[in-house]
Amino acid sequence: MSAFTPATTPRNAKRQGGGEIVAFPMRASTTIYKGQMVLIDVTDGMAVQMPADSSCAQYDQFAGIAAETKTSPAAPQAYINVYVTGSFEMQASNASDTMAATDLGVEVYADTQAAGSGTSWSVCKTGASAKDLKVGRIISVMETGAATTARKLRVRIDNYAGCLSVCAGT
Repeated sequence: MSAFTPATTPRNAKRQGGGEIVAFPMRASTTIYKGQMVLIDVTDGMAVQMPADSSCAQYDQFAGIAAETKTSPAAPQAYINVYVTGSFEMQASNASDTMAATDLGVEVYADTQAAGSGTSWSVCKTGASAKDLKVGRIISVMETGAATTARKLRVRIDNYAGCLSVCAGT
């Protein structure tokens, strides 16, 4: 299974409610796009945009959803504003991981292994890898077509973002 290609443009994450913002230090010479999932890299404590599977470590921490697009210089240190509360529109990533109205309250993972139609804001109910981080709970399933991978979800990130997030492998 191939991993998704990280985003190179901002996206409208359609935030609702909450909206607490925390500024996290960014890794030097890095771009993080508005609306994308952000994590704190365990190796250096710096914020980075959610990477593809091969570069996500088991104990990385989900920081939240980028509130802005920002490119950090090589120096001095830059900070990125990240939403750590609220609910955001995300996408079901896996055809075998069906989403239904009965899934309200179910925890979801950032799917860093999303193939094909996967995006850098795809989520799944089952962590397929120790590298998939819990990012929130489903609060709404918006039926947008027959294909389960096209279903949009509303996910509340409160109590998942900006604090130690549990990995699928733990």
